[in-house]
Amino acid sequence: MSKPRYPVTVTQLPVLRCEICQRTIAHKPGQASEVLTEHYRRAHPESLEAAAGRPVLPVIRASRFQV
Repeated sequence: MSKPRYPVTVTQLPVLRCEICQRTIAHKPGQASEVLTEHYRRAHPESLEAAAGRPVLPVIRASRFQV
């Protein structure tokens, strides 16, 4: 006995990629900014704090220079 078939709609959404974690994020047309901001709020809150001018612990990179 076969199962009844139901119509299925497949929607292709535009995607963008997070520059920090390289995750692919789909969004509806015209909503890229909101979707990306929400991703950054959840996954990378420290980057939004830095962009807002709030103090963030500095990244100290050790390097050697010869003079």
